[in-house]
Amino acid sequence: MSCTLKMFFSRPPECQKMLGKLLSTATSDPSNVDVHDKALFYYRLLEYDIEDAKQVILGNKQHVSEFVEDTETEVKDQIFEEFNSLSVIYQKPSHKFVTAKDLSQALVGEDDAEEASSEEDDQGSSAGSDEEDEDEESDESSSDDDSDEDETLVFLSMHSFGKSVPQVFEKNWMGTSEHEAVSLRLNNPGSSDSSIEQVLSQSGLHSMATGAAGGSIRAYYIGERKDKPGVFMGELNINLAARTVNATLKSSDVSALGAFKKHFLRAMSGL
Repeated sequence: MSCTLKMFFSRPPECQKMLGKLLSTATSDPSNVDVHDKALFYYRLLEYDIEDAKQVILGNKQHVSEFVEDTETEVKDQIFEEFNSLSVIYQKPSHKFVTAKDLSQALVGEDDAEEASSEEDDQGSSAGSDEEDEDEESDESSSDDDSDEDETLVFLSMHSFGKSVPQVFEKNWMGTSEHEAVSLRLNNPGSSDSSIEQVLSQSGLHSMATGAAGGSIRAYYIGERKDKPGVFMGELNINLAARTVNATLKSSDVSALGAFKKHFLRAMSGL
């Protein structure tokens, strides 16, 4: 059938009748499903546009030199061991991820350099005015911190990100260096990663990906604020043997990090 079709594109007048009979016979005979479906595909392709059909049939085919099953590597084995985690999405093992600690160390160096430069520029200003400004700023920041900590977060029962949740998580996680670090101990002997997922889900934080890494469980959670825009994320390292949880919390609304930390600790208090 394929040969007849190729001949038709080279010598249409001589092969048109033969090709028509061949397609008619193949499409009317359902005894061989493969031949029937292939003939039906060719017929609809020709009916749609002959030039497009010619490009499909006579176009250059990509040469396949090897199959994926024959090219398994050590990296792919590591990714397979971390199945159902971000490693599958980014095609990299988890130890190659940029962690919050890496980002904070890089940003600390930049902040130190900026502070040193600003101190040199401000040496000519009077000490009295500097002290007054610092007092005013400290009063304002302390009042802002108090109001932020008193804020009560209300999350949507299910976020609205849908299938784009990995992109939303990555954009907001990498978009800020501000974070809250939380370390706590699991006091309930029955606590497990599934019970952690359950209590966090009830508080509006939903599991996005989990995976085993170096004897512990790494889990990623995301939630969306209800009353105003805000994405809240958490990276949890759960060691069930040591009964410890180390979490890094981030938010697209940096001012709500303190309230987010309280919300997280409140949700985990029963474990």
